[in-house]
Amino acid sequence: PGRWAGTGRILDVALWGMSVAEREGRGDTSTFIDRLLDGATSADDYEGSTLAVREYVEIAMQSGFPTAALRLSGLARQAWLSSYIDQLVVRDVAELGPRNPALLRRYVEALALNSAGVVTLETLLSAAGINRRTAAAYDGDLQRVYLLDLVEPWFTHRLSRLVKLPKRYL
Repeated sequence: PGRWAGTGRILDVALWGMSVAEREGRGDTSTFIDRLLDGATSADDYEGSTLAVREYVEIAMQSGFPTAALRLSGLARQAWLSSYIDQLVVRDVAELGPRNPALLRRYVEALALNSAGVVTLETLLSAAGINRRTAAAYDGDLQRVYLLDLVEPWFTHRLSRLVKLPKRYL
């Protein structure tokens, strides 16, 4: 009584999208950093992917979800991804507290359009048609459902005058 049955038995693990090596079916998924730590002395010792930038962009547009990326294409993939976001904003985030699904969906779309960029909060607020308090609540909710990561900027004293906004990764 008063405790959830999973307490002490379940561990949250954040799962990232598939890597290019996983998509290509390569068994060795070590990164350049992994290889350097294992004794590689230069980038020449690293046999990574030979994809061009355009190919990386195409892969990113297909999603990192195995089902969407590997089993679906075209309209079926778009429908799957759209449905994923719909379920997330209507059901998953709603479990955290009352939210307006239409506003949250617009905010997620604004985040997606600016993912990994340094964008001002005002730009996101304007694009989604929400205020600061709502955006802060949505950011927290989206982080709790593992859809959003905020990466704080890194800078030295010489660079401290530059933009200090976090990057948002959706």
